[in-house]
Amino acid sequence: MPRAQHKTNQFRRADIAQVLRAAPGIGLYAERKKFATQTYNAFISAKLTAKELKTRGAGATNLLSIGFSTRQLITLGFRANDLKRATQGNPRQLLGMVKSLNADVLTLKRLGFSLRDIINFHYGLTSLAMAGFTIQELRKAGFTLKEFKDAKFSAITLKKAGFSFKQLCAADYSPRQLFSAGFSARELRTLGLSIHQLRDLGYNHPQLKNAGFSENEITKAGVRK
Repeated sequence: MPRAQHKTNQFRRADIAQVLRAAPGIGLYAERKKFATQTYNAFISAKLTAKELKTRGAGATNLLSIGFSTRQLITLGFRANDLKRATQGNPRQLLGMVKSLNADVLTLKRLGFSLRDIINFHYGLTSLAMAGFTIQELRKAGFTLKEFKDAKFSAITLKKAGFSFKQLCAADYSPRQLFSAGFSARELRTLGLSIHQLRDLGYNHPQLKNAGFSENEITKAGVRK
C-alpha cells in the first residue's frame, strides 16, 4: 500500500474527536497554527466534511482551528453562543467573524446575538429598529433622543414610545410635527404660538377653547364651531 494511502487509512481509524479536542489545548500560536494546518490537511485527504466532523464531536472552536469558515459553521447550526465560546471572549475576533458573514441585523438576531452584541458590531440605529428592536429596548441600551431624531424617527413614533412633549420640544421637533404627534393646542400654546398659528396647524374650535382661548378670540380668528 502506498505510504500516503496508508496514512489516510490510519487517520480514518483514529479517534477524530480526541484529535479535535486537543486543538484548543495547543499553547503557543506557532505550534497551534502548525497543528491546525497538519490536521486540516489530514481531514482533506480523508475527505471528511465539516458536517461529518461535527457528527464525530467537533465543536466550533475545533472547526475554526482547522480552517473552516464562520459561514460554514452557521450552516451546520452553530449559533451565537458557540461563536462566542470559540473566540474565548475576544471581541475583536468575534467582530471579524461576524463581518465575514456580511449579515444583516435580523439574521444576527435570529442567530442569538443580543442587542448589546449587535451594537458592538457597529450596526446603526435604523438597522436595529428595522430588525424589530423596540424604541424602549434601544433607549435602555443607551440611545439618546438626539440620536433618534438624527435617524429620522418621527415625533409620532417617539410619542408612542413614551417621550414627553417637553422632551420632543427640547429635541427641536417643529410645531407641525408636534401637532401631527397628537399633542394638544394647550401644550403647543406654551411654546408661544398664537391662536392664528394654532388654527393654521389644524386645531379646531373645541381644541382652541380647551387651550384657554375665549369665544371672542376664537371667532375673531375665523374658527367656526
